[in-house]
Amino acid sequence: MANVEGLKRTLLLAGLMLVVAFGVLSSQQAEAAEQGADTVGLVNPASSEWHLQLADGSSNSFYFGVPGDIPVVGDWNCDGVSTPGMWRQSDGFAYLRNSNSMGAADIQFTFGAPGDIPIAGDFDGDGCDTLGVYRSGRVFIANELGANNGFFAADYDFFFGNPGDKPFVGDFDGDGFDSIGLRRESSGFVYFTNSTGTNLIAPTDASFFFGQGGDKVVSGDWTFSGFDTVGIWRATDESFYLNYLNELAVADEIVQFGSASWIPVTGKFSGTPVFPPLALDDVIELAEGGVVEGDVAVNDVSNVPVSPNELPSTLDVTLVTGPSYGILELGDDGLFTYTHDGSENHTDSFTYRVTDSNGLTADGAVTINIAPSNDNAPQVSDMSVSVDEGQTLEIAPNDGLLSTTSDLDVPPDVLAAELVIPTSFGTVSVNEDGSFVYTHNDSEERSDAFVYRVFDGVNYSADAVVTIIVNPVNDNAPFGVGSSVVVDEGAVVDVVAADGLLVGAGDDDVPAGTLSAVLVDAPQFGTVAVAADGSFSYTHDDSENHVDSFTFVVSDGELTSDPYPVEVTVTPVNDNTPSVDGLSFVDESVEGAVLSVAAVDGVLSVASDADLPGDTLTAELVTAADHGVVTVNADGSFTYAHDGSENHADSFTVAVRDGDWVSLPAAVVVSVTPVNDNAPEGGVDTYVTGAETDVFTADAASGVLFNDTDADVPADKLTAVLVTGPSLATAFTLNPDGSFSYDFDETGEVFEDSFTYQAFDGINTSAATTVNLTITPVNDNAPTAGDDGYTLDEGAALAVIELDGVLANDEDADLPVDYTLTATVATEPDFGTLTLAADGSFTYTHDGSENHADSFTYTTSDGANTSAAATVLLTINPVNDAPVAADATGTINENSDPGTPVATVGVTDPDNATHNFTITAGNDLGKFTIDASGAVTVVAGSNYEIEPTSYVLTVEASDAEPLSDTATVTITIDDVNEAPTLTVGTAYDVDENSATTSSIMERLRVLPMWTPAIRSPSRSAPEATLSPSTRRLAS
Repeated sequence: MANVEGLKRTLLLAGLMLVVAFGVLSSQQAEAAEQGADTVGLVNPASSEWHLQLADGSSNSFYFGVPGDIPVVGDWNCDGVSTPGMWRQSDGFAYLRNSNSMGAADIQFTFGAPGDIPIAGDFDGDGCDTLGVYRSGRVFIANELGANNGFFAADYDFFFGNPGDKPFVGDFDGDGFDSIGLRRESSGFVYFTNSTGTNLIAPTDASFFFGQGGDKVVSGDWTFSGFDTVGIWRATDESFYLNYLNELAVADEIVQFGSASWIPVTGKFSGTPVFPPLALDDVIELAEGGVVEGDVAVNDVSNVPVSPNELPSTLDVTLVTGPSYGILELGDDGLFTYTHDGSENHTDSFTYRVTDSNGLTADGAVTINIAPSNDNAPQVSDMSVSVDEGQTLEIAPNDGLLSTTSDLDVPPDVLAAELVIPTSFGTVSVNEDGSFVYTHNDSEERSDAFVYRVFDGVNYSADAVVTIIVNPVNDNAPFGVGSSVVVDEGAVVDVVAADGLLVGAGDDDVPAGTLSAVLVDAPQFGTVAVAADGSFSYTHDDSENHVDSFTFVVSDGELTSDPYPVEVTVTPVNDNTPSVDGLSFVDESVEGAVLSVAAVDGVLSVASDADLPGDTLTAELVTAADHGVVTVNADGSFTYAHDGSENHADSFTVAVRDGDWVSLPAAVVVSVTPVNDNAPEGGVDTYVTGAETDVFTADAASGVLFNDTDADVPADKLTAVLVTGPSLATAFTLNPDGSFSYDFDETGEVFEDSFTYQAFDGINTSAATTVNLTITPVNDNAPTAGDDGYTLDEGAALAVIELDGVLANDEDADLPVDYTLTATVATEPDFGTLTLAADGSFTYTHDGSENHADSFTYTTSDGANTSAAATVLLTINPVNDAPVAADATGTINENSDPGTPVATVGVTDPDNATHNFTITAGNDLGKFTIDASGAVTVVAGSNYEIEPTSYVLTVEASDAEPLSDTATVTITIDDVNEAPTLTVGTAYDVDENSATTSSIMERLRVLPMWTPAIRSPSRSAPEATLSPSTRRLAS
């Protein structure tokens, strides 16, 4: 809340109908209200009607805004009075009015986003309230109101609180700056911070518990104490609860006011608008280092109202920010003295604040313009440049003598450079603009200098020195000296720099350049690495070349010397291993014999040694032969004795020694001529011939010799010689190459045969070998099927398993018996059904007839041949069957005589001729009987005049076992027209001299005898009989 008096406003606790729970306002509270304390108000959200309490206890009501807008209160025009505002949450548009009355908004702009909560306060302490929004723990504040119909940008953006907290604004520490407070409705705690800013998380400076759930938080300076404290609006009580201190405590004051659905607001809603004073800026002038006096308040204005006869209100002046380049003495009446510090800062300023009698302030600024003076000599600096020996250096003005010169005078003076002392080893010309030209005299002097100074029109600078560094030029080639070195064959020699290639090298340049050695021609029989410092490393290639060389030059970085040789002398070394080639002796040794080789053709004949001069060589055995014994002599001669085996390729390894080194092993290969000295061996042969009716042949590849062996290497050619022939053949031939043909005698069923032979290699014969023959049998015999017999009961089913089936006694003459026999029906049975399986099992079901013998035939097959048909006899055991009774119908006249036949129940039973008959149902009245023949007759004494006209009897017929069946007998009773009979016996009651409508005929029935009774009213009715012929009563 803005406070233009430097103190925070106090909210007066009042309402439209002011009721203070603890009585009337105290004198202190009334005084606070009169001094402009904050008061409370409420806004009806349904109608946008505002109800504000004023300091004098009266109220002010008016309409502003649109229902649904969120009310916000602030001193928008800085006049010390809080006026209404509305923030439209649908689009973030703010509507602010500068009067507590109905009317249009004085300013409107966009700030925030839908869902924000608007807040208002004097956040920068300038006496004017501005707008902010609270967005789920984030605060956005602007220190200036947005342009009308424009957008409103935030100056402060920081974090405080949690989403769901309810914000309020106040000057909680009394420093003249409003800050943010929060009430957490979930806990009832109040938090506030005294900090504002950007990109910060505001700290909590105080927190305490106040209120209860559902309360709405407000703030204000209720006691005119200079700082704001909290209060709450409790809708359930329609009351404000105000706390005078920001701490946990019982409310200091309770004010009942308004309606439960209204929204609370607080502020200073009454009083005369107060405007701060006007401070007008001033401008003064003085000379550099001078003094000036003045009055800053002479043109400032106080806006405190006075009566026509009063003098204008005076203003008190205080310094806000002092000058930077001088000394200021400022009195509270506005009179001042300013003394410039003589620096080259020619603009200075200070700000001051005027305060009127209401405590309102305004800030003003005084600008001081200082006229400069030329009172400083130029400041020069020594500098250094460089030029190549004998060359000319031209320095432009931007890099010249004035580029390092400064003049403290502001604005800077016009400067001019001039030569004081020229150079010693060249010529120099200096221009006023600081540029100069220097030409070196090509001497060997490497440094020169000249002295100059600078003039600003009034003052000279001190002298400064320009040092010129002369860069030497490399124009002489270096020189060097040849060298030599000794190294062992295959070794490395390292020569250090002190003894290296630059020993004796030089350069006539002054100063001499840095010399380095550079390889030109590499050696032929080795490698060399030359370092810049002249050291080198030579590695001989281990060849037998014992003289080598390379060349190098000396370089100073730009120029090189002529090439110089380095002679390399290589000392021979016995460092080569001798070598020996392999030897081969083909057909020079016979199996089991000894081979002798002389020295001239021996191991040393194929040996060599790369060393120069050549070394003396000797031969030695390394690995012995595998199939013989070998002896190697030092002169390279050797003997080899073969072990007589069939291994005709053998080898051993030898090496050559030169005294220090031994060669790698070399192979001596010996090829041995074979000898036929082993008899062949026959292998076991087994053949399975084709069908017994076929001729079996085996070619040479599969004949009897295919698995025969001969230990001789290479193997000798073998031939087959028959020893004993087969016993079951009608024809047999064995050929020399081992092939043969065999024709089986198929008359029998024996299928194993054999013959023997020997293998011959031209010299030696093997032992006799047996060849086994297995003949493949042929299915050429038809099986024999045997007759079978089985017994079962009449009407029963017979199931015969495979073990007991029709094939159990069937045979097949073929050997071996490895064919599967199958049964097939030839003729079906006559009095039943048959299912015959291939394995001989079957089921037979008798048809229940009285045929007690049945049969069927079948055949047996072995897959190729079928037997003659065999007969299976089936004996049926008779079984007593139940009789079958036939339904019957009959018709009789009513009142038929006893014994009248009605119907006869017929029975079919092939097993029995006589049966027992019984009526089991339908004869409850006992009207009928049945005899042993099944005849149904009428029973005596039956009266059908009053009985049903039909009967349905159930008759059971049974044999002796007993087995039975039932039949239905349906009997129809025909009606016969008989004369009616009237029986007197009906009595009627008739009043005297009256009539009755009853008719005697109504009582007539066709009965054998009907006796109606007539009853007189006064006496018993006489009995009478109605004559059928006259239809009259007869007594």
